[in-house]
Amino acid sequence: MPSPSFLNFHTAIYCLVIPITLTYLPRIDAADHQPVLRVLSFYDPAIREIATQVYEFENEENCFVDWTFLYHEDLEEAVYKNIESYDVVSIDEPWLASLNPKLLPVAEWPKANITYVDDNNGWLDQYTFLGQWYSETLALPAVINFYIHVYRADVFADPDLQQAYSSKYQAVFEPPKDLESLLKISEFLYENTDYSGFAALSHASEGMVVDILYFLAMAGTPITDRESLSTLDPDKIQQALNAYTLIHSLRSPASSDWTVDDINDAFIRGEIAHTFQWTSLLNPLRDPLFFSANASTAFKYLPYPEHGITVSGVWLLGLPLNADPQKRNYAASFVHWFRERIEEGSLQKTQLLYDDPENIKVLSRPQLIRYPEFSNILRALGVDLLEGNTSTEEGTDRLIQALNHFLKKENSDES
Repeated sequence: MPSPSFLNFHTAIYCLVIPITLTYLPRIDAADHQPVLRVLSFYDPAIREIATQVYEFENEENCFVDWTFLYHEDLEEAVYKNIESYDVVSIDEPWLASLNPKLLPVAEWPKANITYVDDNNGWLDQYTFLGQWYSETLALPAVINFYIHVYRADVFADPDLQQAYSSKYQAVFEPPKDLESLLKISEFLYENTDYSGFAALSHASEGMVVDILYFLAMAGTPITDRESLSTLDPDKIQQALNAYTLIHSLRSPASSDWTVDDINDAFIRGEIAHTFQWTSLLNPLRDPLFFSANASTAFKYLPYPEHGITVSGVWLLGLPLNADPQKRNYAASFVHWFRERIEEGSLQKTQLLYDDPENIKVLSRPQLIRYPEFSNILRALGVDLLEGNTSTEEGTDRLIQALNHFLKKENSDES
């Protein structure tokens, strides 16, 4: 069984002890005489929770699930290089376009002789469009995740901080609603409290891409699809990069390479008063055992002019086109079983609170045939900006040139 890639020791212990021990150890001998279904998944709390229940599926189907869990970068490499080695794979939503030749269309999935089927009226189905490429459904949404604003409600309710902020900025000290207030509040906390001004993700990862896309959207030049790459505004790009570098300058000096786990740990330790985080990672921040009696955690959409915004992080499940066709019944049934467990799960139901189409704008990363290359362009720029290797003016010119070159290749692939 392949070994998972761990972000840190704390995460390793949690993942190793709970999902893998409960899922694998009681049934190792079963694989000797049962069909083995190879599943490749992202290490998400919702997925890890369901992995502890996989024996139900195995008993019903009389098969053995060899379930491999990887973090984002390792999973991306495994999917793009070895997708045919698995029967079911997790797919990050923007990978779909580039993987479309390697996926079996859902219309061709087995419908007969499978135990679990979708009833097509669950809340997951509202995201089916994210698994479509040119109207053909290639994968089904399985884990819904949103990027939101997390903050200490007790800090924003502090009367002394409210008065000090109002005196300095002639504004109400409250969770930020737009780019200007996000920067001012972070600056105020950094200069006037023991909290870090903001806890920003600084590890070179897909999360860095999400942050840059968010700031571009905040500045009024969003990248939402291939067409938007040709209409980017240089002045607004520089405004976004200025805000991105400024927010990072207001974080703790110790946070030079922070991951999402590091941010959660710092929030629990009481070192930060507000940050951005994925909804699937909120449960530790809800636990009152981690906080003092007067501390409280609150959640809100990301700051955005006129209305809230969030970035979607939907994980899809697909069947590789060239995987063993003899196992497709098991594979299709597994996807439907997994989605059924998600529909029933309390963790995912709490995420519906952040899905209000009338009051929230959902920003999705663009579907691009060369998405991994696009992602690397933004990651490399983010790293150089944070390490001081390039200015925001130079970064703007560099980004425009890189994306223009990228767009030519993308259009060539499209034609």
